[in-house]
Amino acid sequence: LGNDNFSVRWTRDTYFSAGNYRFFVAVDDGVRLYVDNILVIDSWRVQPPTNYFGDIKLSPGNHNIRVEYYEETGGAAIRLAWQRL
Repeated sequence: LGNDNFSVRWTRDTYFSAGNYRFFVAVDDGVRLYVDNILVIDSWRVQPPTNYFGDIKLSPGNHNIRVEYYEETGGAAIRLAWQRL
């Protein structure tokens, strides 16, 4: 795998208490964030390091988080975080 022109997908099941959550993504190039197959953040484009957030209401229990990322050229970076509102 080279350092340019690639894509990757991460998935994880995570337990959440009931409530509203804000998901944050810091990304260089494209990203899509899904929670339980619901698109929360959609920024699938070439871009310099950029911050995004999206909110979603979650019931108590396990939820599937899926991050799709692509890197075209230049620096490659992505960071995901969340907080309960």
